[in-house]
Amino acid sequence: MHVCSTDTSGEIVDGLFYWVLGHPDDMFEDYQEEDYGEKIIFVPSDPDGYPARPIVEKRDRKDIFGCPADKTHRTRQLLQGISIVVEAGGTLPVFWNTENFFVMNDAIETMKKAGLRGTDCIRPKFETEVYTDQEMRDDLRVMTFPGGDILRPYRVTPPGADNCPFCGRVPIVCQTCGHINRSCPKCNKQIITVKKDLPTDSPLVRIRVDDNSVLDGSRWDGSDFLNPSLITRRALKLFQQENIGPCTALNCATYLGSCTPEQRDKLGEMSGLPL
Repeated sequence: MHVCSTDTSGEIVDGLFYWVLGHPDDMFEDYQEEDYGEKIIFVPSDPDGYPARPIVEKRDRKDIFGCPADKTHRTRQLLQGISIVVEAGGTLPVFWNTENFFVMNDAIETMKKAGLRGTDCIRPKFETEVYTDQEMRDDLRVMTFPGGDILRPYRVTPPGADNCPFCGRVPIVCQTCGHINRSCPKCNKQIITVKKDLPTDSPLVRIRVDDNSVLDGSRWDGSDFLNPSLITRRALKLFQQENIGPCTALNCATYLGSCTPEQRDKLGEMSGLPL
C-alpha cells in the first residue's frame, strides 16, 4: 500500500514559525502540557479587554495560482472581504475566532512600528451592531496573512511511487509547490483516499491527514505573517511583549536541509537562534 504523508526526514528544527489562533483565555486549558509541552505558547488577553467575539457570516477569497511548474496548481487563497456578526465573549486586542485573526488597529500599528512584514489587513463588514460600539466598528481588522505558503511538500512511500498508479504520467505531489493531485488530470481516475482500511493490493494512495505539518525554510519570503495562519518567532515575541492576545501559538517544525547559507542566515537573524 502506498502512503502520502508529511516528510520528516533530514535536518528539522523547532522555534522558527508558529501556527497562531485567536482563543479565549479559558480555552488554554484544552491544550494539555503532556500533549504539547514547550511547543505551544499562550499569549493572555489584555486585562482591560473588551468582551466580544466575531462570528463570520461570509468570506470572499481569491485563489492564487503561483506554481511555476504548473499554472493550474492553486498555491493559496487570499482573503479579500469578510462579513461578521458579534457575540459576547472574548477580549481585546485579539478577538476570539479560530478561523480568522481579528485584531484592533492599534495592535496592527504596533506591529508595523516594530518592522514586521506582511501586516496586511482588511476591515470587516458588520451585519448588525449588536455587542459593538463605534470604536470597534471603526478599528476592528482581520489579518490576511499574505506571505507565501512554505509547507514542505508531502512525500509518497515507498520511494519511487510518486506517480499516478494508473497511467504513471503525472506526479502525485508537486515538489515545487506541494500541490497534491487527488485525481489524475490525465486519466481522470481517483488517486488519493483518506480510508485507513484499504486492501494491501489497492492502487489508491492513502493520505495521512493527521500528521503534523513540516515547513520548508528555503521557501520563506521574509514575511512575518504567512498563508494560511503562520507567524514568525519575532512576531510571537512582539505579541508577548505587547500583550497582543488572547491567542495560542503552536510550534511548527521547519526543514533546513534545502536552505542556502544566505537563507540560513536570514532565518537565524529573524529568530535569534543559532542555525
